[in-house]
Amino acid sequence: MKAQRTYSISGDIDSSMFCTNSFVLYSLHYTDFMLMDYDQNEVPVKMLKISRQPPKLNGGRNPKDRLVSPTIQCILIQFLAKHPDASIVYICDNNDGLAQARHRLFNNWFMPRNQDFVKYDTTEHHHKHRFYASMITGVKNPQGKYVMDAFYKTLDWYFPDDEQPLICDSQFYDYNN
Repeated sequence: MKAQRTYSISGDIDSSMFCTNSFVLYSLHYTDFMLMDYDQNEVPVKMLKISRQPPKLNGGRNPKDRLVSPTIQCILIQFLAKHPDASIVYICDNNDGLAQARHRLFNNWFMPRNQDFVKYDTTEHHHKHRFYASMITGVKNPQGKYVMDAFYKTLDWYFPDDEQPLICDSQFYDYNN
């Protein structure tokens, strides 16, 4: 892959930041998150949090910046190089109703030009509930398919098929409360 120009990155692999030419500060860090496999075993992954200050420039749409995408890709590639068995979940915040826009932006940043990792996305079924998320794992991750299955199983658990009644599993319900 041809090296792309990026912004200067500060911090470390687990918590990074960079500032754009428009003086927008991006911060990326990871927290622990659990998925559930088909046998209801916990599957540890990392959750990616991306924040920016200020959230919007000029009170509206943010200008396109061609260096933001390769900079974020570089940060993710460095993280996955250090943690080759890691998988990263990114859930699009919808507190302001912009989850779908964030999902589109995340897709634009990562499809299809990067061959170092694979990205899995929520489906139209989840989008009907205004839930948008992605999972990224390295192409060389030996647990990649297992974690991908757990990603979709977890989504199925939270968003069951609309035609199927929600079955309450006593293992997840505390009858004493």
